[in-house]
Amino acid sequence: MYGEQGVGIYIKTPNFVRQLNLDFSKATTPSTSDWKPMTLYGDKSIGLYIENVDSREGTPTGSTGNASSITKASAGFVSGETSVVYGNFAVDIGDVNGGKNKDYETKNTVNINTAHTTSTVLDEWTTQGDKNVTFNLNAGNNDMIENSFGIFSNYNIDFSKTGTDTGISKSGHQIRIFGNTQNNIGVLTGNDADYKLGAGSVELSGANSIDNTGILVGGSIGTGGTPSHETDGTVTGDVVMIKGTATVTPTSVTGGSDRGNRAITAIGEDSSGNPNSVIVNAVDSDKATNSITLVANNKAQITVNNPAVGNTVIGSTGKPTNPGVEIKNSVFINDPSRLRADGSSKDNVGAAYANNEAVITINRTSVPSVANGPNISIEGGVDSYTKKNVGFGLFAENSAKINAQNNWIKVTNGATNVASLGNAEIDLKGATVEYKGEGYALYTNTTSKILWCY
Repeated sequence: MYGEQGVGIYIKTPNFVRQLNLDFSKATTPSTSDWKPMTLYGDKSIGLYIENVDSREGTPTGSTGNASSITKASAGFVSGETSVVYGNFAVDIGDVNGGKNKDYETKNTVNINTAHTTSTVLDEWTTQGDKNVTFNLNAGNNDMIENSFGIFSNYNIDFSKTGTDTGISKSGHQIRIFGNTQNNIGVLTGNDADYKLGAGSVELSGANSIDNTGILVGGSIGTGGTPSHETDGTVTGDVVMIKGTATVTPTSVTGGSDRGNRAITAIGEDSSGNPNSVIVNAVDSDKATNSITLVANNKAQITVNNPAVGNTVIGSTGKPTNPGVEIKNSVFINDPSRLRADGSSKDNVGAAYANNEAVITINRTSVPSVANGPNISIEGGVDSYTKKNVGFGLFAENSAKINAQNNWIKVTNGATNVASLGNAEIDLKGATVEYKGEGYALYTNTTSKILWCY
């Protein structure tokens, strides 16, 4: 798909859909290369979009059709389930070669009426013209693929279920955001929807991958700065990966061309006061630049399982070998193009940040072996304006909590490894904390806690 504001699969009247089966697989086995994805090259586009019919029609019961409405608690033909969307789904934003916005090229001459003069230029307003003519369908001034979503649904999705009820023999997902992309989101919830993604991965990779997010729940703001709840929901996934382009050696750190990517962001509560939340089996980040991997704010929750729960692609080719969090060689680089008005950097680097009663849980069953080394390693740096060190391992504040038992966390040249402030709590039972630099290994105040025992 080349055009701006394109949608691959658009369900405009979900109240008339009793069951939708999607299949983007090439075979029945859940191997990592076994997908035929949709590809988005256009800005402001969506792979799978299900419109909020309740909002459009005014009330949750205002819809008519086969069902009163597909609200969060209703279902189609599958007994006992609360989704009408099943099967599997695969979408790429960009491609493995770093493809940017693409010009569309006509391959055939098309004449609407031979009695009229044939147009010499095919453009976005006509269906006739000469072959081998190109035109750009994106209004942006650069070629970066921007502001697109892999999945954005206002109703429940279940890609974890297989069998005779769905008619699909393969479940799961593959959502990839490649290079030359900016401000894209792999998975975004809406309308308190619950996504069960099944086995699979959400992946961010490639050169010039900027400020992309793997999974986002919550965070929409309405009039007056109050939460609008338009993007509330919950996601149960499997693997989220970031593959950066930094170079880290024992003697030097060179930042890559990627900037500011996040694996998971969770913000706020839904309209009923339930936390927006994400649960996955593994988060794997390698050589990312200026990346805070996990961010939870305003009572939201993020959980990374260890051991894994349910079907998983962990252990498959190109995927993490173990469940839990693996963040290797995330680095900070002072980028002069990403500064605040006062000249200080907008960026930071860290493993997990929780604020305002949010909870992040990344407990492990055992600490990594000496042979494997730290499962979290952060390379901080110095802000050129403030002359202060930047970077952290875990940071909780304002009554937030991070559960990080049995992790091995190493920070070099950061501001701190572990910081707990403002009635926050970080549980490091069984963990190893390693710090080298001019900051703090552990930093807290009188109102907060860092729980640590050997």
